[in-house]
Amino acid sequence: MDPALAVDAEQRGLLPAGAKISKLAVGEHRADPLSVGNGFTLWDGSSRHIEASLAAGASGVVATPLAVLPEPFPGRSTAKVQAAVTRLIGSVDRANLREDRMNLLTSLFRHEA
Repeated sequence: MDPALAVDAEQRGLLPAGAKISKLAVGEHRADPLSVGNGFTLWDGSSRHIEASLAAGASGVVATPLAVLPEPFPGRSTAKVQAAVTRLIGSVDRANLREDRMNLLTSLFRHEA
């Protein structure tokens, strides 16, 4: 999905309710036509900069590490959630292979780590 495709899909009445974007710099959210109009929901595919993504116009952030956050879940503060997610991202980043990252997340989800 790119801006030109979004405009065409909107004109044809085929625009989906929302999309997850990836590989887009935080500052580009606001300029992207996907982030405005017709109730379209734009989700950032990175949890490395939650507050900046929301401030730039994203409706939400996809954060795989949230599935394995320890109990109790961080308070209702983007700073607290970001701190917890950043710790987990650091562990995932240190895993060399995709399989290693998957094993790490699976073990965290099962509270085996």
